[in-house]
Amino acid sequence: MVINVIGVWALIFAVIWLTFWLNSGLALIGSYLLLVNAVSHVGAVGILRSYNPGLATAVLLFIPYGVWSLMALDGMIRVAGDNAIAYHALGLSAAVLLHATMIIHVRHRAKLNAYC
Repeated sequence: MVINVIGVWALIFAVIWLTFWLNSGLALIGSYLLLVNAVSHVGAVGILRSYNPGLATAVLLFIPYGVWSLMALDGMIRVAGDNAIAYHALGLSAAVLLHATMIIHVRHRAKLNAYC
């Protein structure tokens, strides 16, 4: 819960704020956050062979909305004449980095709890 509220939703709010004040291309960070999050939940099913919290949301909401928002934002960025490839790279990199950080944090906490 803490990871989702602080690590994902607070970051999406920050992305919306930055998008409004700086550049619409930054909104791709939010789109990629949704998609990377969805891939991580679907991938966890393959690894753990069990349902995980967030799987239904990932499949029913995050994948369709993530794909739709990528396409819509890509069109907006290209119409504005901005470098769409750079914004896609930034968005994907930020989302992967955030999720890698969360995975490292969760594994570290699991190791600490195993010693207690």
